[in-house]
Amino acid sequence: MSKINKRFIWPSVISILLGKAILVYRGPGWTFFRFYVGDVVAVAFLYFLVSIFWRISCYWRAGAIGAIAVAIEFAQLFKLTPQNDSFLTEIVFGSHFELWDFLAYFVGLAIAILIEKYVLAERE
Repeated sequence: MSKINKRFIWPSVISILLGKAILVYRGPGWTFFRFYVGDVVAVAFLYFLVSIFWRISCYWRAGAIGAIAVAIEFAQLFKLTPQNDSFLTEIVFGSHFELWDFLAYFVGLAIAILIEKYVLAERE
């Protein structure tokens, strides 16, 4: 069994707290923050969370998270996601298909990789 990669714990905690702040924010531009910045933070959080346990190339991890995000987005398009209007369901599966979400996923994963490579890089 692989060891836990502790350097990703703090980015996971910070991104979940940032996501929580985005969920409760209702000031100017809240819809932009909730629906786009929230998607950026969500995929970054998943990337960091998966990185705690999965020690493979950052590009493979990003690809796996991106594939899941894209699959959920297409499931929304074809109405294959649960439609029971619960808060948890909306957080996990989203509320509707949005083409701009693909850009948000790309940006979130790119930011996560850059943080890993330049901020969390293991120093020798």
